[in-house]
Amino acid sequence: MIDFKLGNMTFHYTLSENEKVLMEITNETTINLNEHEIFSSMLNEWILKAIPEERTPPTLNEIATVEMMAKDLNLVLPENYQKSVVVCRQFIHEHKGAHNKLISVFNGIKGSLLK
Repeated sequence: MIDFKLGNMTFHYTLSENEKVLMEITNETTINLNEHEIFSSMLNEWILKAIPEERTPPTLNEIATVEMMAKDLNLVLPENYQKSVVVCRQFIHEHKGAHNKLISVFNGIKGSLLK
């Protein structure tokens, strides 16, 4: 059995019977996990899954959308929008209708001017 803790995450792995037999015949060895990209990739995936949604950082696209909508609608940017996916998504949901109407009006005016 292997148990180790990284920050707030505890990892648990039970060796198979075959792995136990193989472990008994190995030499003492140190493995640098930094040399194995798959470990870093998997660790990042596990970390992201362990973050509660309210603490999940927004994507760059969500941040850009909030900034664009606030600018277009002349609104104050919400507090912590760059740190909280929940804040970003609530802002986008709350102002999406008004923003869509503004874009429709803009596109209608632009279309009329190009005729």
